[in-house]
Amino acid sequence: MSDYCFDDFRFNTKNHRLSKQGELLPLRPKTAQLLALFIQNPGRLFSKRELITEIWGSPNGEEQGLFQLISELRKLPAQYELIRTQPNQGYCWVANTREVRHRRKYLWLSAAAAACLLVGVVTALNFAKQPEPFRGMPGLQALSEGALSLQGGNPKEAGEWLTFALTENPQSLEARLLLAESLYQQGRLVEASDYLRPVLDDHAASPLHPSSYDKMVAAELMSRIYQQNGKLEQALEFARKGLHENVQAQCTVALLDDRISYLEKVTGEASDSSLSSAVEASSKKTQDPEYNTYCNQLQPQSVIFDWLPLGHSAAKSFRRALSQLSLGVSSHS
Repeated sequence: MSDYCFDDFRFNTKNHRLSKQGELLPLRPKTAQLLALFIQNPGRLFSKRELITEIWGSPNGEEQGLFQLISELRKLPAQYELIRTQPNQGYCWVANTREVRHRRKYLWLSAAAAACLLVGVVTALNFAKQPEPFRGMPGLQALSEGALSLQGGNPKEAGEWLTFALTENPQSLEARLLLAESLYQQGRLVEASDYLRPVLDDHAASPLHPSSYDKMVAAELMSRIYQQNGKLEQALEFARKGLHENVQAQCTVALLDDRISYLEKVTGEASDSSLSSAVEASSKKTQDPEYNTYCNQLQPQSVIFDWLPLGHSAAKSFRRALSQLSLGVSSHS
């Protein structure tokens, strides 16, 4: 029989009992089964298919079921990160973990307690060396997970996280816009449009209070939706509307102008001189090198900006994921 200690928890792999500082915590059977699998393989990267096979006995199990089990383990009141998502790869147990084996029955309590104390000391020492992982409020955690899933090429999982984030905070423009992007990437264009319209409707009595940049992002995505439906004139109309909203975001303005130029060519419509002036004025703004570096890293490879210097890879995952909706020209375009 083995016990494992992590954070302030102790878990018994035989009876699947989980406790924190002596207090038993309830676990559903499959949640406990998943915890046992993770805790006996710390640091190992499991693909979704592997986890589904281990828990349900078949690789054809429900992804939603696995998603729910992962969510339940992440809700444990731990001080530190337990499970790390590797976008488009799977999940990995990252908590400091110690196994305690018992040769004699009467040694069980003292050995387990000593091991947990040791894990606590090691965790505290490691914490002094490493930055604390992000453990924000549930809505923010879900928003972060959704952005990572979107960046990792899994819009379905992203949509599940972002739906939860929007439920937690119905006024979150970021959750709404990212959710619309995830729906677009799943081909659910009508649903994506439904989430965008309240952002774009200036006359609606809405508590959202979108900024000019939020409206520009929504207009750009709406433009892609109309283009996907073969309605190029409406796609151009929304792209132009987006550029009218804000000319301060130099990086975004340049990309939106590229979309407008493309749509003008395929529709044969003349260029809007007022928009050209706005883009020219924005492109003349002086930006620091760090801004330009991030801008280059966030631009899709299909778009070339000669006026921006090339930079090294510096953008973080969350900002890169946000760029898929606010800065990116989707692969559907």
